[in-house]
Amino acid sequence: MHLDLEASPDAVRAALLDIGDRLKTWGLSKGQQTDTQIVLAEALNNVVEHAYPTDAGGRIRVEISRSEHHVDCAIRDSGTPMSEGPLPGAALPAIAVTAVQDLPEGGFGWVLIRQLTTGLRYCRVEDENRLTMRLRLG
Repeated sequence: MHLDLEASPDAVRAALLDIGDRLKTWGLSKGQQTDTQIVLAEALNNVVEHAYPTDAGGRIRVEISRSEHHVDCAIRDSGTPMSEGPLPGAALPAIAVTAVQDLPEGGFGWVLIRQLTTGLRYCRVEDENRLTMRLRLG
């Protein structure tokens, strides 16, 4: 499956609905479909928010493939590069609050991505960000 979409919240929302419809035809369980959509939602929304942080716009290319034991996802964009070093989200952010409205913004998406995927890789090739990840089936 290949998608080319505008880097905007509305385009990401529409793409995730399209991806969900297509995943249903792949014979994945409901949980596997949901996990795939969660991972893609977190990653794509990060691109919109951080790689293209202004209204300048941009494009995001998504490739998703299925093998017998995996769903592989690749996301490419020409936005701002991520900072060098390891990908974020190895641990949950510190939470020392008692009220929901005081919860910190951010820091949870990468933890979810890391928990649901293997083979998580990011690199910058020329002027392009490339994020790849694999979800195990079964």
